[in-house]
Amino acid sequence: MAVTKDQLQSARMQRILQVEGRQDELEVVLRGQTGLAENTLIDVTPEDLPGVAEQEGANLVALALQDNVALRVAESDVRAKEFRLTGEKRGYYPTSSWSVCTACWRNSTTTTNSSRPSSATISNAGIQMQVPIFSAQIRANIALAQVNLDVAKAALSNKKTEVSAAVRVKTRRLRERDAAKKWRVWSCNSRNKT
Repeated sequence: MAVTKDQLQSARMQRILQVEGRQDELEVVLRGQTGLAENTLIDVTPEDLPGVAEQEGANLVALALQDNVALRVAESDVRAKEFRLTGEKRGYYPTSSWSVCTACWRNSTTTTNSSRPSSATISNAGIQMQVPIFSAQIRANIALAQVNLDVAKAALSNKKTEVSAAVRVKTRRLRERDAAKKWRVWSCNSRNKT
């Protein structure tokens, strides 16, 4: 009877691990399809995961998010799009240009009053200021940069969700495998004792 109780307990533990893993998978899929943030709590059942398992999973996900090359590339792309948007918004600032033109003119003929040829220097200086009051091109560039930034942020969010889901699935499978190994070892030991 004790052996049967232990086998039943082991089977329950395996089933609990499978259900927890499936719940975690379904939550990730649900978040992805509904657009909920990853940190949004979805209460599927009144029972939560055990504290230790939840803590280990969060640590693994954090490590995976920190070391993933694809995530770093996506974050870099978001930063680049933010800089591009900032630059496009600066198109509304006034611009100015300075120009100076100097010419030297010399007359080689001599005049009766002077024995030296006459010369003159001509200088022009100018400033050109442009103040964009309304520019359809600048407005279109800003809108395009904003759309590109939104797309990059969505891609980064999707990549984070994918990495998180992959880590959780692998963690769940590892926990199930460990539970199955413990059950096999236990069942072999209980058979050898009888």
